Amino acid sequence: MATWSMTAVAIALLFQVGICYGQSLDLAVRGYGLSIGDAPRTNGLRINFVDVRLKHVNGVNLSVWRTQPFVFETATVNGLNLGVVGPRAAYINGVGIGVLEVVARYRFAGLAIGGIAAFGGEDISGVALGGVAAGSGGVTRGLVIGGLAAGSGQGLRGVSAGLLAAGTGGDIVGITVGGLASGAGESVTGMSIGGLASGSGGSVDGLIFGGIAAGAGGALTGIGLSGAVVGSGGDALGLFVGGLAVGAGGSLSGISASLGIVGAGGGQYGIATAGLAVAAGKSATGIFTGGLAVGIGENMKGIGLSPGVVAIGGRLTGFGFGGVAAMAKEVHGVSIGGFVNGAHTNGGSFHVFTETTRGAQIGLFNFTRDLKGIQLGLLNYVGNNPRWARLLPIFNARF
Repeated sequence: MATWSMTAVAIALLFQVGICYGQSLDLAVRGYGLSIGDAPRTNGLRINFVDVRLKHVNGVNLSVWRTQPFVFETATVNGLNLGVVGPRAAYINGVGIGVLEVVARYRFAGLAIGGIAAFGGEDISGVALGGVAAGSGGVTRGLVIGGLAAGSGQGLRGVSAGLLAAGTGGDIVGITVGGLASGAGESVTGMSIGGLASGSGGSVDGLIFGGIAAGAGGALTGIGLSGAVVGSGGDALGLFVGGLAVGAGGSLSGISASLGIVGAGGGQYGIATAGLAVAAGKSATGIFTGGLAVGIGENMKGIGLSPGVVAIGGRLTGFGFGGVAAMAKEVHGVSIGGFVNGAHTNGGSFHVFTETTRGAQIGLFNFTRDLKGIQLGLLNYVGNNPRWARLLPIFNARF
């Protein structure tokens, strides 16, 4: 009975003192002890209904209702800031726990746990856990997990995860995972994973994965994986697998694979295989296979294979096989075209003959203006042979 009476008195005292803003009952020795009410400064345990005049607490601050604006702009809590509704302060260093939310107007350093949200207006350093959302308006450093979303306005450093989304308007350095999407407005260094999409407005160095799309507005270095599309606005270097397409606005180097298209606005270097086509706007070096076509805008060194067409705008150095046709302006090696061997395009115009062949042409119909080597096919044309030997069946040669 005595215990219930004392509890009732304490609650009544808390409400009575807390409602009288700026008043408190202080039980302290040399500035350290217990304060009940709206004491501006406390070293020890401070208990209050709603914080209005709070300036500084070293220890534990326990409040019932949401902090008022003045405190939100100026107060500092070093230790434990615990609130039934939502503890707030300008700076929280230590642990902040709120049934609904915990918010630091400027900076939070330590552990923040909010039933709905955990937030730092400028920066968070440490661990932030929010039932719905967690993040900061500035840079977040450490571990940030939001039930639906995790993010920051200027940068993520560490590990961040959200059931729906995780991202930042700045850079990502570390690991970011979003159930639907993850991304950075600037660069990604580390790992970015999104159930549907993952991307970066700048460069990516590391691993990027998106169920439908994964990409970088700048360069992509590392590993890019997607069920549909992997892309880079700049150069791409590493391992890339896209269900429908892999593409780079600049050069594409490394290993690339897709059921659809692997393409680069610049050159391609390494190994590329695609169910439909492999294409490069400039030169290529490596091994390239395309279900319908392999197309290189300038020179190719290596091996090009396709059941359809292999087309090289410049020189083929190595081996080219096209089940329908093999086309190159120049051949230094072996060119095999199932039907036609020798045509090429130049400056948008179509030419029937390969200009120069140093090696071998094999196909039903082989055409070259200048040959040092052999031709095998139904009809073989060599422009620099004597007139009687320019067009021959089965075999033609010039050395």
